[in-house]
Amino acid sequence: MGKHLILGAATRYSPEEVRWFVDSLKASGYQGDTALLVDSGNADLAEYLRKQNIQTIPVTTKPWWMPTPVFTRRLNRGRMGIIHRLLGNLDALPLPGDLRRSFQWSLLTPFHHIANLRYWSYFDYLLKHREAYDKVLIIDVRDAVFQVDPFENTPTEFLWIFSENQRVHIEADTCNRGWIEYLYGEEGLRAIGQHPVLCSGSTMGSTARMLDYFRAMVDEIARKTPLIAGAPGYDQGIHNWLYYQQRLPAAQVHASLHGAIATLQLEDSAAFRFDTQGHLLNENGSVPAILHQYDRHPALVERLGRSLNNPQAKS
Repeated sequence: MGKHLILGAATRYSPEEVRWFVDSLKASGYQGDTALLVDSGNADLAEYLRKQNIQTIPVTTKPWWMPTPVFTRRLNRGRMGIIHRLLGNLDALPLPGDLRRSFQWSLLTPFHHIANLRYWSYFDYLLKHREAYDKVLIIDVRDAVFQVDPFENTPTEFLWIFSENQRVHIEADTCNRGWIEYLYGEEGLRAIGQHPVLCSGSTMGSTARMLDYFRAMVDEIARKTPLIAGAPGYDQGIHNWLYYQQRLPAAQVHASLHGAIATLQLEDSAAFRFDTQGHLLNENGSVPAILHQYDRHPALVERLGRSLNNPQAKS
């Protein structure tokens, strides 16, 4: 069996902000590698992660080749709009796919918020290390904790994406509706608005299928550069668009509280059930490997705090 890899973004975080992620991961029994994106100047976090045997992937805001006057204006859509449009159209270059992506993103990197840039960073890292891993998980860091090893009982070849509460559709949620309308217009909203919200903060699969997922994401993010340069959040709109437009043919959706990851923001905490060891349970009584967006539920935060600050006190 090959090794497993967890990727996440921890830019602008302190060691304390990632401690629950790290401690719960260690307690889950996971034996694979973990690599997190970290600001190149965040020495405190890098040292903390090194001591936890977690690899860091440095993120540099200003590339060496970009003049300071351009850098300071890089997100100004008025002054830099022509450059944004040019960079977004580089998919027409007559280069092999991954070579073209590498060239395009070597230029695009400073123009994107980390919420969008992370997909290129993940893709670049995995492409360079693809022979070392057979399964990969990407997960938000600040608001995720682990209950068990997320790769337990996963198939050999797969691509799993995860929905929020399936009773909430894109058109009924202010943020998700806005992202789709802005990126794809009213016609785009009519096309996919009646579907459940898919969360872009967690995706997992076999290495080959994750690489294909990253290719789809970075290409669409690049094309949308003129609209989203410097802005966070739109990656979720793109994630939903790609799936519901059948551009992720290998993907299977797992609903919150029905699979490996419980995406909790839109769930009713009054309905939460726990086993005797303190694990939050799926609706069928199984244990989801990850609780994502747990911080939206104060009582759950308090419960997790008791267990993570005192591992002997799970109750």
